[in-house]
Amino acid sequence: MKIVFISCNDMGAGHIRRTAAIIREIMSIDYSIDALIITNSTYISLLNRVNIPYIILPHILSAPRSKVGSDSSRITKTLYNSILLSTIRLYSPNAVVFDTYADIDVVKALKAQGVFCILVYRKCNESTALKLIRSGAFTFFDKIVIPHDCDEFSFNMDGRIFSHFESINNAIFTGPIVHAVKCEHKIASPSRFVLFMPGGGGYDAIQLDFFKRCSWAIYNTDPTLKCIFPCGPFSSHPTDFCHNTEYLYDEIELSEYIKKCQFVISHGGYNSVNEIIRYGAKVIFCSFYRKTEEQNNRVLFYKSRKGTIIVDESIDSLDLQYEIIKLIQAEQPECNHISGAAKAASIIFNQIASKQSKRIISLTLEEIQKCRLGDFIEPSILIVRIGNIHENLSNEEVDKCIDRLTSFGVEECDIELWYREDSEKLILPNLLQHFTKKNLRKIVGILQTQISQNILYVTFEACRNIKTSTRYDLISESNLCGL
Repeated sequence: MKIVFISCNDMGAGHIRRTAAIIREIMSIDYSIDALIITNSTYISLLNRVNIPYIILPHILSAPRSKVGSDSSRITKTLYNSILLSTIRLYSPNAVVFDTYADIDVVKALKAQGVFCILVYRKCNESTALKLIRSGAFTFFDKIVIPHDCDEFSFNMDGRIFSHFESINNAIFTGPIVHAVKCEHKIASPSRFVLFMPGGGGYDAIQLDFFKRCSWAIYNTDPTLKCIFPCGPFSSHPTDFCHNTEYLYDEIELSEYIKKCQFVISHGGYNSVNEIIRYGAKVIFCSFYRKTEEQNNRVLFYKSRKGTIIVDESIDSLDLQYEIIKLIQAEQPECNHISGAAKAASIIFNQIASKQSKRIISLTLEEIQKCRLGDFIEPSILIVRIGNIHENLSNEEVDKCIDRLTSFGVEECDIELWYREDSEKLILPNLLQHFTKKNLRKIVGILQTQISQNILYVTFEACRNIKTSTRYDLISESNLCGL
């Protein structure tokens, strides 16, 4: 199964973080899935952590908020779509998953080639939603995943617009999606601090004065409280903040800061709100105008939540101090388990699998030796995985198993070999060399222990010199249960 994920971010990081969360869950369902991210996000640290290949395209010249570099560093929409379609055609995926924004001409072209198209639609404002409805854009997708609870999605929405979403047969509400990242080290945070969440791309001019005011209001309320301020890729270094402010230049562990802070001050972006709700943080929300966003309604939906205060960006310093004191004294909200990513991943995986002409089964050597022709009702629609992570396979045993499977009508190109790698010397090159005359679908070695980068380099260099059409890979055993 091959999937392309298209995540077009302009300023923020919401789309790529949501995409990363879904990919993580899909890979935990089946780690052998081939996936590719196409994005214009500049969050290299996050993309590297997702652990699948990615391609970064330039920003589109006509994007409403694209302020990345000069005009010469951006390209026209026509050129962008041409590059996008050419890349997808060469990759030849079974499905393409778009996050919120998808050019309908691109979707039409993919549908004409028989590619399954899925839209993950984050709530936009009513005018944007209405424009998409009237254009018939939603009818071109095989599946629409809505990463909201039904109540939150419909909040303050025109009933006629919401009725349209309810009437879409292939649309499913999954609930909010949170990009939960494993923290690989302890964060060096102060004992007591307030976390600012100005957005994944970083603050812009419309937010700057408000956040400065907040930093000084915090200092004047309690000088022992530090301010942690994340700076996204589009931020310049903040100035005129209180001297108790520390700057965070990598948001990848942001959830760890949310868990430990006294409270959060947030602009109300999709991921920011979900992470705050997920980890039960107290919060001051101040939404800002966005052309296609629904930040104001998003934060108003949580108005009655414990430890939640909503203010306007024009609030003065004294009123801010009053709200901060009130928030510090407020009851701590409860954590809220959010499973939207797992549900979205399951829906996407199952929908693509249902369109596949083949299904995957895993058999051990012993099971293959004992199976009968009648065990394969339709052998031509099977992809058979030989072996598991607890088996050492010899070439002779595998040869016999392959011969037995092909006698049942299973094609060689539908057979995968999964085996446990030798801890002393990697045997992948020898296996690959042995099976050069067989057209196997894939050979996958499971690494039981940590292998040095040098050994991996030597191994793959040896494999590159072997002429074979068989795909091959080495996977850490720990990664079989997800990223």
